[in-house]
Amino acid sequence: MDFKLPSITDGLGPKLRLPPGQSRLFSFTVKEERAIGVGVRASVDIASCRLLNAAGEEIGRGLVHMHTLKPGTYLLAVDVPADGVAVDIEPALVGLTPPDKGPPDEVKAQYLALTSAQAK
Repeated sequence: MDFKLPSITDGLGPKLRLPPGQSRLFSFTVKEERAIGVGVRASVDIASCRLLNAAGEEIGRGLVHMHTLKPGTYLLAVDVPADGVAVDIEPALVGLTPPDKGPPDEVKAQYLALTSAQAK
C-alpha cells in the first residue's frame, strides 16, 4: 500500500488534534547539508517529537532539537502519550531555507534610484 505523508516546510505545519496514545508523521526534504531544527508546538506540554531518517531510524527526540542533516528525506513524528489528554499540535521546522543574504527589496530600490539619479 502506497500513501503520501503530509510534507512540511520552514515554520509551523498544519494544526491537528491528536488523541492520547497517537502519533502523526510528517516528511520534509533537505537539499543540501545544513543545520535543521525540529519541534512541536502543542496546546499541552506533553507532546514530543522524533526525527527519523527515510529508513525510519531515529536521529533524535524531544520537544525541540537541532541536527546537521545531509541531503535526503526525513520524517518528523509527533507523539502524545497514552496516559495524557487530546492535544492540538503543530509540527515546527526551521533552517530548511537559507536566510536571504541581500538587503531588503526597499533598500535595493532606494539604492537603484540613487545610482540612476547620479547617472543623469
